Amino acid sequence: MAQKLIDLLTQHPTWVGDLFPVAFGKCNDNFTDLYALYDALANLIAESSAKTLDRGAISTNGLLLSFSGSTLSLSPGVAFIPSTGKLLAVTATLSKAMSGMAQNTWYHVYLFAKADRTPDFEVVTTAPSAVYFGTARTKSADTSRRYVGSVRVGASGILKFEHHGDRVVYLEDTQGAPFQVLAAGSSTVAATVSAAQVAPVTAYAVLLNALNAAANGAYTRLSNSKGPSAQSGYMALAAPSSVSVVQMPVDGAQAYTYAYDLAPSPAGAAYHRINGYFFER
Repeated sequence: MAQKLIDLLTQHPTWVGDLFPVAFGKCNDNFTDLYALYDALANLIAESSAKTLDRGAISTNGLLLSFSGSTLSLSPGVAFIPSTGKLLAVTATLSKAMSGMAQNTWYHVYLFAKADRTPDFEVVTTAPSAVYFGTARTKSADTSRRYVGSVRVGASGILKFEHHGDRVVYLEDTQGAPFQVLAAGSSTVAATVSAAQVAPVTAYAVLLNALNAAANGAYTRLSNSKGPSAQSGYMALAAPSSVSVVQMPVDGAQAYTYAYDLAPSPAGAAYHRINGYFFER
């Protein structure tokens, strides 16, 4: 639309130029056109930027989860939001009080932009999507929600943890359930051990504390369904009469396998506990 000029010169019986309602109407029309042009340019710039931006971008040392008392917090940082094609910045720590959460359940945390374009996060049981770019994920069937991490609710609330980049370390007593994932193990054939109670669906490895109490020289072979059979090969090894701390790769079911190279003595010599995990986001 052409620019509308306010008449300042035409002589009328008792006034000069346009009356106020006419003049301000022209102003509004002009601003409407300007804002429409601005929005069009902004969208064009956003579309161009989205093509050059890392669509999986997320702060390495930001958007970290923490939990204290009953409050879950998300630290400042930046992440790409697929639905908008833009980076969303969290400039101050966001916090939410947690209550009414189901026991023994995984909850997943998603960053999103509210209607006023300010950042917020939600904590829900809906699982993350498959990877959409690199290691980045969104909420299943919702590209406006960017996945930033997960929390596990145990028998008495969220399990305490520390979050460092792609690593989570538990701050709990790991002697028993749910952290002890193998007790009195003796298998000499590849046996599957699930870590899914303490490693989310996005985990690619666990921090495994593997006790091998065998006193007869029996080694514990460690692998997973994607690697060699633990009956004849291994990705990691737990020596006899020792404790090995291993960054153990897990498969898509958050599981790994183990097998002794010979029958351990005493029997039931393998005890495995998970201290934390590494995950994709």
